[in-house]
Amino acid sequence: MIILALDSALEASSAALVAADRVLARRVAPGAKGQAEKLVPLVEAVREEAGIAWASIDRIAVTVGPGSFTGIRVGLAAAKGFGLAAARPVIGVTTLEALAHPWRGAPLLVAIEAGRGEVFHQLFDAMGAPMNEASAGPLSRLDAAPGTRVVGGAAAALVALRPHLALVDAPSWPDPEAIAAIGAARIPLADGAMPAPLYIHPPRLKVPAAS
Repeated sequence: MIILALDSALEASSAALVAADRVLARRVAPGAKGQAEKLVPLVEAVREEAGIAWASIDRIAVTVGPGSFTGIRVGLAAAKGFGLAAARPVIGVTTLEALAHPWRGAPLLVAIEAGRGEVFHQLFDAMGAPMNEASAGPLSRLDAAPGTRVVGGAAAALVALRPHLALVDAPSWPDPEAIAAIGAARIPLADGAMPAPLYIHPPRLKVPAAS
């Protein structure tokens, strides 16, 4: 099975083609802005490098959030467009589970900057299964059992606040290989349905003042 993995929800845009746990090609462009301009060229770059036609891609896996409202929309729009054009299923993967996936073996807390003085967070067991719901809250109130490993963009700040936790030295964005692995194991939605975004927080929109 060949999976096209996409992500633009956090602090980078990335694309990868993965077959049977082997990365055929991958591209990562760090930066939390310009996803709309970066993502499609990244996809074309990995397809060209791997020499893979759309007809050979079995499914598309994309991060659905939580993360940047704009980044989530860009990733989902690209994945849905590719999926519809190629008649391939699109699989949604949360940023939290994707960040947790490479670090199975012990309990893990994923903590992502959410703005407004808060973090998105979720706890996973040693097998990578979620132990609670993805949620958001103040960093100052977030804690876990001593020795719990922490990964994500807010991990360093949390470990500085809670020295009994253990910082995982890893990028603050999901590895596209992890996105692909989760997408390969997941059953597609019925009737060609597309995944929905996971925002947790509502979008930060400013209502124009009345004239």
